[in-house]
Amino acid sequence: MAMPELTEEQAGRAPKNVITRALGMQDSVSVDLVSDEPQLGDVYLLCSDGLSGMLSDDQMMDVIGSSTDPGEVCRRLIAKANEHGGEDNITALVIRFDDTSPRRSR
Repeated sequence: MAMPELTEEQAGRAPKNVITRALGMQDSVSVDLVSDEPQLGDVYLLCSDGLSGMLSDDQMMDVIGSSTDPGEVCRRLIAKANEHGGEDNITALVIRFDDTSPRRSR
């Protein structure tokens, strides 16, 4: 997990509860934008620090790889974060890009 405008080494030394940027605190806010072209099979996880602060990236990847059902993955991620202490509110959104287009028979 990378923090805005910090090197990986700096982010590793920073306390996990420090907010480095927030919306609504100033008239103008610098926003990080990243564009990506999703591919079939890609999985995106948007989560709060209540999840990322309790589980390592590898632990989250293990849970994400354990099921193809995004709802089930969210439930498992939240349960695992609670098992590891659940010290904050835990929010998770999982988006999986699958081929669900209708197939025509010939």
